[in-house]
Amino acid sequence: ANVVRSEVLSASTAMRHGIERASDRAVLNLVILERQGKRQVTLPARVTASTHNLIGQSEAIEMRAIRANGRVSYFVTFGFAPLRNFRITMTALPVGTNEPLEIEFEVRLLVPPPMRTPATTPAFTLSALLRDAQAATGFL
Repeated sequence: ANVVRSEVLSASTAMRHGIERASDRAVLNLVILERQGKRQVTLPARVTASTHNLIGQSEAIEMRAIRANGRVSYFVTFGFAPLRNFRITMTALPVGTNEPLEIEFEVRLLVPPPMRTPATTPAFTLSALLRDAQAATGFL
């Protein structure tokens, strides 16, 4: 399982899967693998998930299956508060089994600072640096 900010997805991937790209939206992805001989195959399952913040509020989130190229994975998008920790709990019951698989992990998603534009970036020119060096040392 993994979680990423939805804005890191390419525009084409987001559009293909109906994902809103935004700095306050996350994508939770789950793939259930089983080793069969020398290869791993994905397993279809009934998957449930929920998020829990640190003050005890929980929200059930509905996972969607994506089937492509003979493989299956599960994903969901959800809102999050940047720089706040939250827990994700997931349970998967693979088809044909009676044993659920469970995973719980804590996540803290960071939002990168805004890009500096040329107007807000200090501009230094070589001539200004040389002039300052000459004034300070008397050389050049």
